[in-house]
Amino acid sequence: PDCDKFEDTTGCTNEYFPVCASDGNTYSNACAFCNEVR
Repeated sequence: PDCDKFEDTTGCTNEYFPVCASDGNTYSNACAFCNEVR
């Protein structure tokens, strides 16, 4: 996902739109993923 659109990742929603990452982990949504990789 494009993490540039998630400037403030502290306010991620609880919506479940899973993102499968190349590290083998699944994140609950794109915001949670971007928060983890920053």
